[in-house]
Amino acid sequence: AAETELYGGASPRVIPFTDVRDAGALLQRAGLALPVADVETVTVRYDSLFGLMADLRAMGETSALIDRSRRPGTRKLFARVAEIY
Repeated sequence: AAETELYGGASPRVIPFTDVRDAGALLQRAGLALPVADVETVTVRYDSLFGLMADLRAMGETSALIDRSRRPGTRKLFARVAEIY
């Protein structure tokens, strides 16, 4: 929402999530005979946007997409995102 407000559009910032069934089907298409997949839900809460961003960076989950915007986030953008968060 903040990026749309400021720039008129949004750029993907994290890798899209994959459904476990779709991941299993892809493994079968890749030649694995009987792939097994499991799901575990872990709920994590953050007091601030910046703690969330630090964890995403540490996991390598940011800016990996080819179609992402090359424009770096501005202070104004992150201030607005923090307000919304």
